[in-house]
Amino acid sequence: MRISVPKESYPLEKRVLVLPVSVKRLVDEGHTVNVQAGAGEGINISNEEYTNAGATIVSDPKVLYDMADMVTKIRAPMPEEFSLMHDCILFSMFHSKQNPEHLYYAGLQNLVVVELERIQDSKNERIIDQTGITGEIGVYYVLRHSQKMPADMKVVILGYGR
Repeated sequence: MRISVPKESYPLEKRVLVLPVSVKRLVDEGHTVNVQAGAGEGINISNEEYTNAGATIVSDPKVLYDMADMVTKIRAPMPEEFSLMHDCILFSMFHSKQNPEHLYYAGLQNLVVVELERIQDSKNERIIDQTGITGEIGVYYVLRHSQKMPADMKVVILGYGR
């Protein structure tokens, strides 16, 4: 499968759904991963780190979307992004109940949407939770910018605490 990882376009969104460690695992399983240039810069992950993990860096968003069997995003695409996607899987925190217009745009482009927030286990609890992604990215970000070793830090967990 050809997996495309665009830079998040939602205002103030700095996260990225696929980290280099995941790229390596996907590539090792035989998938092709294409990452938009600068996709990880909001959390201080360089293009080089993605390349070293086996991804190809793509500058032009239209080319990135054209080569996708699956697009992975944290947030649902902005309306103008939908027009760049066609006949692929969109793997995203889609929130169709709050934003029914997303379904309209996805339908126009013949997308199969996997809403991350709706994937549940047998107890009807979310398997994939945006707060978990936020927490993981937050830890990476703090460790990269801290002058202390993790054992020397004091930590306060806000929100769900996952």
